[in-house]
Parts: sequence; C-alpha cells; structure tokens
Amino acid sequence: MIIYENWLWGLPLLTRGYGSAFPRAFLFAAISALETAILFVYAPDNIKKALKNPTIFQIYGFVVGFALVFRSSLSYQRFWEARTMLQTIIGRLSYFTIETVAADLGSMDHAAATPEQRRAAHRFVSELCHHVSLLFCFMMKGLRKDFKLDTVYRHDMATSRPPFLDADGAAKGWKRWEVFAVRVFAISDLFNIHNPQQEEAIPVIGGLRPEERSRFSDLVPTPAMKGKAGSINGTRAYAVFALINQLYIRRISEGGLQTLAPLVSRLGGIAEEGMAAFGHCTKLATTQFPFPWAQVVMAFLAILGSLLPFVVTSFVDQLWMAVTLSFIVVLTYWSLNEVATEMEDPFGFDPNDLPLARYAFDFNNGIISAVHQLRPDYFDELDAEAEALEAKQHAVAEGAAAPPQLVPDIMVKSPPAAGAAARGDGGGQATPSYPAGSPASVSAARAEAGAAASANGITFSAASGSGKPPSRGGSASAALDGSSSRAARRGAVLPVNT
Repeated sequence: MIIYENWLWGLPLLTRGYGSAFPRAFLFAAISALETAILFVYAPDNIKKALKNPTIFQIYGFVVGFALVFRSSLSYQRFWEARTMLQTIIGRLSYFTIETVAADLGSMDHAAATPEQRRAAHRFVSELCHHVSLLFCFMMKGLRKDFKLDTVYRHDMATSRPPFLDADGAAKGWKRWEVFAVRVFAISDLFNIHNPQQEEAIPVIGGLRPEERSRFSDLVPTPAMKGKAGSINGTRAYAVFALINQLYIRRISEGGLQTLAPLVSRLGGIAEEGMAAFGHCTKLATTQFPFPWAQVVMAFLAILGSLLPFVVTSFVDQLWMAVTLSFIVVLTYWSLNEVATEMEDPFGFDPNDLPLARYAFDFNNGIISAVHQLRPDYFDELDAEAEALEAKQHAVAEGAAAPPQLVPDIMVKSPPAAGAAARGDGGGQATPSYPAGSPASVSAARAEAGAAASANGITFSAASGSGKPPSRGGSASAALDGSSSRAARRGAVLPVNT
C-alpha cells in the first residue's frame, strides 16, 4: 500500500512513479503514438478519404470507457471488501483472545491458587496468545499464497523493526529501480520471477517452534490423504484453529474458565466469526475477476489502440498534435485498466497491495498490550522460569546432534543420618538431593513445573511461556526427563547421567 498526503492540492502525487499505473500503460501509449506518426507521414491522404465521420468511433470509445469503469468499480469493491474482512478478522481474534484471558484469570482466586494452578493459568495464557498469533500469520500467508515457513520470525516489540506500512519504504536505492523496471516491462511475468514489493516476513508471538515447523510442513500423515489437487499448505490456518479449540476445551477440563456458561459459549462464537471473515477473504483470493469480462476489456483496448491513429490522422492537421492526442487517449484508457487489475487482487506483493506483515505486527502488539493489563504479578516469575527452561531445552536439542556417550547411572542419595554414619551403613531411604544448577536439579524443577502439563499432554516450554505437544519419537533425553517427572511425583530415587 502506498501512503500519500494531499498537500498542495495533491500536485506532488504527479511526481511519484513507484506504484503508479501510468508507467505500465506507457508502452501501449507509445506504440499508438508511433503508429500515428507513421500514418501521418506516409498515408494521410488515403486515410482522410476513407474516414469522413468519426461518429462510429465515438460510440465505440464510449462502450470501451463504460466497460473499463464497470471493471474498475467492481475491482474497488473487491479491494474494499478485502480490507473490511481483514479488519473483521483482526477485531474478532483480538476480542476472543482478550475476553478469554479475562474470563480465565478473572474467575481464579489467585491468592488461594496452588503453584500448579498458577502454572496452568500461565501456560494457557501464553499458549493462547501464541496460537492466535500463529493463526493470523497463516491466514495472511495463505491469502497471498506464500507457504514458506522460513519467513516466520519471533515477534519482539523491543528490538524488532516494525514492517513497513508504506510499500514505498520496502524498496530503496538500486532495489527500487530494479523493481520498477521489472514491473513496468512485465519481466517477472515473462520469466516467472518472484520479486516482492511488500515485506514477506511475518512475526508470531513466541516464534515458530521446531515441532510446529515439522508439523505444518506436512499436515497429513499418508500420501493417500494428499490427493492430486495440489498443496495442502493452504489449510494451515484451519489446523491451528483446531489446536486453539483443543486448548480451549482442555483448559475447561482443567478447571479454568470458571465463568458463566453463556459467556464461555459466546467466546467460541467470536472465534468462529473470525474464521468466517477469513472465509470471505479466501473467496476473494481464490476467485478471479470473470474471464469473459477481462478478455473483452483487453480486446476492446487493443482495438482502440490500433484504430485511434487512423481517426486522429483523418481529423488533425499537425503531426505533433496527432501524436500527442493518440498518446494521451491510449494512456488514459490503459491506465484505468491497470488500476482495475491492481485493486482486484489486494493480497499479493505489489506496491498497492495490502501490507499484511504490518497488520500482523500491529495485531500482535494489540494482544500483548491488552493481555499485559490482565496479568497477575506472579506471571513475571513464571516467565523467568519458562525462559530458563527454554534455554535448557535448546541446549539439550543442540547436544542431541552429538554422538551419545555411554556413562553409568549414578544413584544419588541423601546424606546418612548421624546414627547410620556411626554404624557405617548407607543411611535411610534415598531421596533426591542435587547441587544447584546441575542437570538433575533442573530436571527436578522441570518435573514440578510440568506436573499439571503432563496431565493434559502438553510439555511446558519457551520464553513465550508456551506449551508444546509431546514429540512422537522421543529421544533419550526426553525419556529421561519423562521418567524424572514421574519419579519425582512418586518420591522415588532418580538415576542421573553424568
């Protein structure tokens, strides 16, 4: 989208070429002007004898103008409907997130809540914000048919530069001229070159986790389900919406969202309205302007540009005036057509398309700012705990690539009692006792943090305070962590690898 100001009667707009419809119409206007010059020099008398009355051509010009205005009107309706539905998505998903968090935290007695209940609430809020942000990201990428996952990055209000709202800032210096030339001469269309003029990267609260990247790279488990119709990546938004519903229902089963039943039902309806608005946007993104009308308009323009030089040569006596009139008339008609084609598909990467990356950034900021007002004080401590846990998991993931070392299990016991020490035996029942900061102590802390999460199948994670679905082919470290959690809950002796 191009941002402009209407100062000095809007005259500075005439000097802007980036994103303008005139440069793409310039080629056809120049061809018509050249044809006029050739006819005026070599065959003016014959043409003047053949064409005595321009009335029929005036009628034809009126029909072409009517067809162009009608197409431009329908294209603007598509553009405005797309922007309206996008704002509906933003509003509904924001309302759903904020009201769900408010209902969950507002129905808790935070003073009497146990540590596990507090962690469950923190995990739910973090997971909900992450998944709603991921849902909006996949909506935007699906609308502009961009299925690359490497353009998803972690949202950071403090250090990240917001995506450009004005496409004029997305291309600078030589890049601007390169994009301008490719666009004017349709080089990208001829050679299928992807030259985006909008920012591709879209932020997500908490980023895209490795297991999510793996899951959304291939949404179906068997080749038989993939079919022959094409990519299934366009269904990612629906997959995330299913996960949000699962998270919502699990939270209710955990004892959260203890508010009035009509309010709980209404929250689900708000999310459904957002998905319905996404369906409207998908309709616009996947339904082109009707082919017969587009073909007729292009044929009318081609005929107009070919016949206009004959009419101008018949009724204009000066060469310079004939060339000028042909150029201006054809430029006007073709520019109207270019405006229509620009507006009928607002979800792409052209300068005048909607800045979807910026909308995602602002959407995330709105959620974070609103949820921050509802957070209890102890969420700060749980954030720090989640960040430490994410750092450990990241270190474990990096170490998993190294060859495993075979080391014996060491039984860690509590120090013997005084009487037992005097007798020389090993003391009483073994209990876990680890140095601060050791892997075993982190595992024990992790067991306590994940006890409630293990009950519903989510492993607590991430600096975003988010949870992860359990991995399906767990590593040795994952098995150790799981056994540590179970052993800690039973009060058993923990084997520790050193």
